[in-house]
Amino acid sequence: MRKYRTTFGAVVGAFALLAAASAAQADPDHPTATPVPSAAQQTVDPESLPHAHAGDAPSSTPTAPGHDMSAMAAPTGANAAAAIDPESIPNHHSMMGAGGSQMGAMQGPPLTGMARFMNWLGRFHPILVHFPIALFVVAGGLELAGLMLKKPTIVQGTRLLIALAAISALVAVGAGWLLMGFNVAKDNDLHRAHRLLGTTIMVLGFATWWANERFLKLRGRGPALIYGALLVSTILAIGVNGYLGSALVRGMRHMMY
Repeated sequence: MRKYRTTFGAVVGAFALLAAASAAQADPDHPTATPVPSAAQQTVDPESLPHAHAGDAPSSTPTAPGHDMSAMAAPTGANAAAAIDPESIPNHHSMMGAGGSQMGAMQGPPLTGMARFMNWLGRFHPILVHFPIALFVVAGGLELAGLMLKKPTIVQGTRLLIALAAISALVAVGAGWLLMGFNVAKDNDLHRAHRLLGTTIMVLGFATWWANERFLKLRGRGPALIYGALLVSTILAIGVNGYLGSALVRGMRHMMY
């Protein structure tokens, strides 16, 4: 037990070092905004340009000097409907894909006091999620290797890995809630799915930890199946939620070949 406490203390120290390094590299008061393309870089719809209709004959009448050309240049009919809509101009929300509302608290009114501090803590979420992901996957790989190679010594370290994975999942999920806020009603479908699945992974992680401890005490086929099923479910859920997390920033089609 003393060895586990020492290792856990080392992991907590690593969390603190990563947090300090991240805070030193990024100024939370000045979030980087995605540049907005200028008007010259916007794609022009050919349908919005004035053109002659198929049945129109070319005009041979010369235009008098000083004649007002605005009537000829103004789009009419279907061309008028093709005029540029200000809402269609890309902004830093739409260019972020489905995750345009990420860091909503940073884009809204400035936060103050405890709200600002909680949001700052939440910004460590992208760092913290790597720990439960790696620990659960490594533990699953060791369990699979031990099962296939028939070498129990391979899985001796999985007990500590599962415990650390469950605890780090709790920390990562807590940071995620601080980052996204606690008003679930304001979430879009993608944010809500990522939030709820992440919370489910935390619950699965603690259930896996419990099942592993139970299996180590009771042994037997039943406890082993429960532990294995929970571990596999946790790893699969991590994979799905990792995709959703990437989609928040890059859009749902970011993995298209």
